[in-house]
Amino acid sequence: MLDAIFARRSIRRYRSDPVPDGVLKEVLRAGMAAPSSWNGRPWAFVVIDDPAALEEIARRHGYAAMCREAPVAVLVCGLPEGMKEPDFLPQDLSAATENVLIAATELGLGSVWVGLFPHEDRMGVLREVCGLPPEVVPFSLVVLGYPAETKRPHEGWMEGRVFHGRWGRVWRPTG
Repeated sequence: MLDAIFARRSIRRYRSDPVPDGVLKEVLRAGMAAPSSWNGRPWAFVVIDDPAALEEIARRHGYAAMCREAPVAVLVCGLPEGMKEPDFLPQDLSAATENVLIAATELGLGSVWVGLFPHEDRMGVLREVCGLPPEVVPFSLVVLGYPAETKRPHEGWMEGRVFHGRWGRVWRPTG
């Protein structure tokens, strides 16, 4: 799994091959396996594979142009009603979104996280396109497909950002 974490990159160009339902189900299962506050699992997912809907999202959301060539996108939604601590909704949905991204990479898909929450204009586009009821929070959009571009894994280690015991004392691993 570490290979998938380090290889995960934002992919914005896709081949036209459809993503099989079995692969998509595994990606969604991974999203549903994310940790959440009080194990509330306050998420729901909308699979968007209609080319007209993807085109509308690309046209109306200023940062979702890649939807035009992608075969599918997953809208990660929040269900805050009944949560013990609703303020944790963004953390819970971020964990689910990250699991979707890592699983997609592991399964050979390219993906990119398109931000929605907390921007009402961006959220509104997905509310309308997907017919969400008012109590459902459109949190993130993960665009998926088989990649038509290759990106090298990038090194994420930033030594100066890990501290030992207290702020300012840089942690340096031994070995």
